[in-house]
Amino acid sequence: MDARTFELAQLTARELGEQWTAHPNPDLHWQVRLVRTDGALLTVNKQQGADRVSVHGANPTHEGRRLKLDTHPRLTFRADRGPVALARDITRKIMPAYAELFERAVRDDAARQAITKRRTATLDAVAKCLPTWGFCLSDELNHISLTGALLTATASANGERVSLDFRDLTPRETAALLDAYAQVTANN
Repeated sequence: MDARTFELAQLTARELGEQWTAHPNPDLHWQVRLVRTDGALLTVNKQQGADRVSVHGANPTHEGRRLKLDTHPRLTFRADRGPVALARDITRKIMPAYAELFERAVRDDAARQAITKRRTATLDAVAKCLPTWGFCLSDELNHISLTGALLTATASANGERVSLDFRDLTPRETAALLDAYAQVTANN
């Protein structure tokens, strides 16, 4: 790693505010990461053969998960401009677009997590209603529907369709299953 680029990134992180830190990228020795406490991530690279540095808005992390941005704002500047000018340019030229992309990625992630939570709740409710059946589905549930006397689900992990015929259940099991399914899906 270029020591001057790392030092510039450290000083720039200080100028951006106490929520920012600079770290060498363990996977790419020529790159420095500027990381904000909420998971926002910028990468700093010294351009080969030039006294220029580029800064890119990178895919952030949120609650331990890597999020994907639609686009990655970037800025290229002369390395001799210094950390104050770089922090000012990052704040004015990268962060407005990056903030919007970051917020959208966090919202999309929250929506995906809510769907996963509902699916898991549905599976748990179904499993509780059928303890003697050993009924089990993957957490990665694509589709679940209740039609006629059948509960049909498709698990994405293996693409397997699982059908449960209500005519094979006792009236008590059927009532408990329908009640659990109604309660869980009413919250969707």
